[in-house]
Amino acid sequence: MVAGLFLAVLGPRFLGWWIDPSFEGPAGAVLQILVISSLVFLPVRAVALPVLIGLGKPRTPAIALAAAGVLNLGLSIVLIGPFGLAGVALGTAIPNILFAVFVLAIACRELEISLPNYLKYVVPRATVGAVPVLALLLWFRLGLRVESIFGLITAGSVMVLVFGITCIFFVYRNDPYVNLRIDLVRRRAWSRA
Repeated sequence: MVAGLFLAVLGPRFLGWWIDPSFEGPAGAVLQILVISSLVFLPVRAVALPVLIGLGKPRTPAIALAAAGVLNLGLSIVLIGPFGLAGVALGTAIPNILFAVFVLAIACRELEISLPNYLKYVVPRATVGAVPVLALLLWFRLGLRVESIFGLITAGSVMVLVFGITCIFFVYRNDPYVNLRIDLVRRRAWSRA
């Protein structure tokens, strides 16, 4: 999530620095579309899909992934005319989001977790973790107008620090499933071994 937020807010600036300032607008828009959709797609692809495969239920998500691929191609062809490369990015983003919602619903059903309960647990925590980071990145972009590689590296470093502090003190505080204190003690013990 943190890398995605960085790319969505400051990724266009990086492209402008790396390639040419003229790339910040058009290539930046494509990057933002794809990154924002990946914030929905990748967690489901990385967690819910392997859970379904582990449960021996790969058929439905495999068919959904193939359908998303076909829809991706179709939408990209239709949207490239009116929107250019951003249309192709939308043609990829829309099927990815639809796939994620579909597979998430299937995974929740298979695990006997209601979708509202899952969302009630995940969305507030993700929001608490994302809002301070997003505010910080927007400040770097709009307030400080960061454009240099040094500024981008500084923004990324401060962002990681803010995200870590936010997670430790707010996101995972009193979490019924994650006890950071025990996990950190275990990791520390392993590092000594």
